[in-house]
Amino acid sequence: MSAGYFGSVGVQRRFLAGIRKKWLSNLVTLDAIKELRRISGAGIADVKAALTLAGGDMEHAMEVLRAKGAESLSNKAGRVTEQGLVACFNPYARSGIRNNEFTEVAAGDQGSRVACIAELRCETDFVARNERFRALLREIVHRVSLQDAGERAYASEGFASEYIAETAAALGENIQLGTVHTMRITNESHHVASYVHNAVESDMGQIGVLVSLSGPQRESTKQLSRHVAMHIAAMSPKYIRNEEAIDDCVVPEDMILESQVFVVDDHGRTVGDVLKQNDMSILSFHRVAVAGR
Repeated sequence: MSAGYFGSVGVQRRFLAGIRKKWLSNLVTLDAIKELRRISGAGIADVKAALTLAGGDMEHAMEVLRAKGAESLSNKAGRVTEQGLVACFNPYARSGIRNNEFTEVAAGDQGSRVACIAELRCETDFVARNERFRALLREIVHRVSLQDAGERAYASEGFASEYIAETAAALGENIQLGTVHTMRITNESHHVASYVHNAVESDMGQIGVLVSLSGPQRESTKQLSRHVAMHIAAMSPKYIRNEEAIDDCVVPEDMILESQVFVVDDHGRTVGDVLKQNDMSILSFHRVAVAGR
């Protein structure tokens, strides 16, 4: 194209590009911007740019946002994640945990679900308090409870990666799935108690515990199970009993759960003594704290 009335070739190209951009912008409606922002959680500028590039097509615009989010996530991947939340999901529970209350899980018709605990990490406490971050963690624990694919599966980068990437792009921080554990009731004499410390909402806080015990199904043993879960959250034991610590050269007694003085006992008895007197024993436990605190 030779220079003419519109000037040089470069000027002509810029002129045509401007016309095309204006035409594409006219295809982007306010309703489309609102809807895509609601679906994606992205900022107005990013949403408008994606819709413009996609010629107003919502699905294409979502693909544009996902691609941008993936690129952004790769740039954030090396950033430290020392904040976040831990969530417990207990399909056997009658009610959730809120304001440091307890949930006790008794054997019953659990279907295909399992109890689980998961940690989701981010860079700042501000993002950890965000509703979208919490919604992602709720989605993760429900998926783990349904799938029960084995804990190694949840350590892989593929698990929930699409949801994590979209949330990270929307909130502008590095978000990583941390520790994940599952627990299944296999016997009528078994029950699982869960506890969340510093709860910010039902079953979600800074420290979470799942503990599986065997013993008679009485109201008193249910209450004791709740207290054991609270004790584990407070005292952070490493082993249940001395036999498990055989591989370590020296293990202080305060790291052995059954040897620890029970935090809710007024008589100074150990956890092991109290459980023995109630015909109970601990089968396993998982204590998860944000960033291993």
